[in-house]
Amino acid sequence: LAHTPHTQLAHGHGPLLHLLRYASTCRALRVVTRMRMLCCGNEVCAACDKRWEEHEDAEETCPYCRARLPATDEQKLALQRAMVERGKAWAMYMLGDCYREGVGGVEQDLQEAIRFYRLALEQDIHVQGVASCALQLGKMYLNGNGVERCVDSAIEWLSKAHSSGTEPWATWLLGVCYRQPSHLDDARAFRLFLEAAEAGVDK
Repeated sequence: LAHTPHTQLAHGHGPLLHLLRYASTCRALRVVTRMRMLCCGNEVCAACDKRWEEHEDAEETCPYCRARLPATDEQKLALQRAMVERGKAWAMYMLGDCYREGVGGVEQDLQEAIRFYRLALEQDIHVQGVASCALQLGKMYLNGNGVERCVDSAIEWLSKAHSSGTEPWATWLLGVCYRQPSHLDDARAFRLFLEAAEAGVDK
């Protein structure tokens, strides 16, 4: 099965080196590169990032809360864990992605990734970051990545992400689920693929 480009983690460059970059989609826009500030959780789009890099305080402070930016992987990881302790679902999602990819100062550990995704999913699906965790968990079940492959479980989690209205890739992957021989439903798959395409998924 093809992997979707919904989330691609890598360290940023320039003044915002402390950020974990990721791609997110919404119904109004096609895939747009965004970054999340680890100190306050606010997002910065690529255009704003470029403008902020030209700001005299860019190397030292957050453009939103003006907190001093972490400079090392250890500092970033500590800040992420602190945000997890405060119950921030977006931090659980980011830390889960770090463990899934083996970046940001941690070794790859799919079970830890799943643990953080599930921790976030104890919150309402509309809380920032929760739908993204449902999407990633659904993908893992669909691909058998870190868990035994289970289309039923994939449909369960992808449906939760889809219900948020903020994860078009979940819509597309649900279509993939209904193209599996065990769950074949061409009409439903077609409707889901069409909905995903209308939301900006270019597949």
